[in-house]
Amino acid sequence: MMQEGAFAAREAVFAALAGGSVVGFCTLMEKDYYPENRYSPWISTVFVDEAFRGRGVCGLLVEGAAEYAREQGFRRVYIPSEHTGLYERYGFAKIDELENYGGDVDSIFARDILAEEGRPMEGTVVYHVVTERPMRPGQHILFDQDHHNGVYARVMDKRELVEKIYADPAAYEGADLDHHTKVALRELAMEEVRQRRFPQYPSRMACLFVSETLGEAEDWAAFFANDCRRPTYHIVRLRVHGRLFAGDACNCFDGAPDKEENLRLAENYWRNGPNGVDRPIKELLAAGDILVEEIVREINKNI
Repeated sequence: MMQEGAFAAREAVFAALAGGSVVGFCTLMEKDYYPENRYSPWISTVFVDEAFRGRGVCGLLVEGAAEYAREQGFRRVYIPSEHTGLYERYGFAKIDELENYGGDVDSIFARDILAEEGRPMEGTVVYHVVTERPMRPGQHILFDQDHHNGVYARVMDKRELVEKIYADPAAYEGADLDHHTKVALRELAMEEVRQRRFPQYPSRMACLFVSETLGEAEDWAAFFANDCRRPTYHIVRLRVHGRLFAGDACNCFDGAPDKEENLRLAENYWRNGPNGVDRPIKELLAAGDILVEEIVREINKNI
């Protein structure tokens, strides 16, 4: 493929040279050597000549490919590997395992490339439907391990009940659990799986739920104001300096007394697995320092 130059529009090959000779290379590919290609793009075919290993060549190749991917508009890059302890040093974290066409199982590592370590970041523009209290231009909102959203407070109110349910699930089997208890069962499972398997992603209890485009935000605003009858103030444009995770709202679920099932469904959510419907509904989680730049639509319904 590299010899023939058979690359898609945003794919590329990167080479490290020493004395006019190629001593290492890697590629950025939209698909890799897996029947189930649910991630993209891939930093793949990473190779360094044995005589040049241990000199930082691998890191230069990976960083070059990541920078190129960021310039092409990608938010995250993935690397397959049989090894542990190699790509973690470049900011990657293991998120999954996939069976390749040869029948072997590879570890899949991912790294967000919106905020590169040690480099100024312009931030990512997103949109948000404001439903709890009005926002104002110039306002900064912080979400991290010490700053949580409203979901966190509601879940913590139910935590003692969740522990009671898990201690004796048979007693609650078939019980008509209220909405907030189901949410607490789900979100605590989501957070347990995120901390264990996907720590690079924002917490659903310490984030703002945003939209990538104004059109998507307008659809959510209509849903909140007209279908849910929630107080809906306005749509704001935000600039996020931090982390984002693009998930599928269809993979959210009602929590149940069965903890193992909750954990299984939570892992499917973070992996962006199949949702059982034809069309996913995108939800974007944003964390970090978030600046309110502008109110772009006034709605003011159900206030």
